[in-house]
Amino acid sequence: MRTNHTPLGTITLVREALRNIWRRKARSALTIFGIGIGIFALTTMGALSQSLSKSIQVGIDYFSSRILVTKDSGGFGGPFAVGPQLPSSITDRIEVIDGVDRAYPTLSLLAEPDAEFSVASSPETIQGAPPAEAAKDKFQLEVGEGRALKAGDTGKTVIGSNVVQKKQLDVGDTVTLRGKQFEVVGILKRTTADPDSFYMVTLTDALALSRDITSFTTSTEELVTNINVFPEEGVDSTKLTEKIESTISGVDGTPPDQLKKTLEDASAVFNLIVLGSALIAVLVGSLSVINTMIMSVTERRKEIGVKRVVGARARHILKETVTETGLIGLIGGVLGFLGSAALTAVVNAITKQQGLELFLLTPELAVMSIGFAVVLGVLAGLYPAWRATRIKPVKVLREE
Repeated sequence: MRTNHTPLGTITLVREALRNIWRRKARSALTIFGIGIGIFALTTMGALSQSLSKSIQVGIDYFSSRILVTKDSGGFGGPFAVGPQLPSSITDRIEVIDGVDRAYPTLSLLAEPDAEFSVASSPETIQGAPPAEAAKDKFQLEVGEGRALKAGDTGKTVIGSNVVQKKQLDVGDTVTLRGKQFEVVGILKRTTADPDSFYMVTLTDALALSRDITSFTTSTEELVTNINVFPEEGVDSTKLTEKIESTISGVDGTPPDQLKKTLEDASAVFNLIVLGSALIAVLVGSLSVINTMIMSVTERRKEIGVKRVVGARARHILKETVTETGLIGLIGGVLGFLGSAALTAVVNAITKQQGLELFLLTPELAVMSIGFAVVLGVLAGLYPAWRATRIKPVKVLREE
């Protein structure tokens, strides 16, 4: 006669699952290690991806309200150019075009003439703009310490957080930019983007610094890197860009939508490569869970058969097996995340000395990584659990 089998309570169920995991120490450890490696890769790559995405989002926010006018295709870098490129007098010609609300020039210079661009970081750059005009922009970089630049400032600079870290500067200190002394009057809040490597100065000061670059030319014009153009309310920025290009020869205009798409596409491609590589590692870990649990179910056939005889239903066996695989996923996920957190913290501490922070580990990423490990463990345990429910009690108990 069958007896009523009382389903295990949650605490007892977890305790039983842990006991089963402990019974196969070596095999369970290898399985947990496999899951941990996958989550380690997923978390580390995810932190790298989040850092890049946040950086790109700053760029999207900056470009979303303006048309960027640069030298035609002969100018290096297009909207991301540095150095003197086109006459600042073009600004006046742009401002009188129908549909333009206002415009102002900016000048970007490498702080170190021999600096090189890399995928991981941007070189320190001097950013010159007229403070009064820049203050009208919707996008504003926040000053964490000191003050922002103001009209009439000469020999003053506001610096990014990476510059502070690398040069050990503070408000009131003096820094040399291309042979000239500047007083640090403000420090920008960290953005994890290009502005962290900025020396912001007035356009007047930037033009003065650039004269040694353009001194070999016969031109008497002041050259700037680009011109920020702000359309009037309701004006189509793409059509206005075409009008600027047709009115003024020798310039390229990049509307906000185009810049946004360029940045978003770059971010999407990088994220797919990074996360795709990490997911492969995670899936390999899930196969080890399936293999371990199939072997476990095979070894425990008689034990499962006895449970069925005393009244355990298929759903109880299913629940116990899936709880076990879920715990394997949880333990592996936590260990993998902790390993990744330790690695990213060490790498960030090292690279921070160079004014660079590669990884951005957020609470959302932690929850996602560990949660993914648990879900992966549960899903990987469904097939072995189903096999366990198919065991015939009488047949198993008769086996030698």
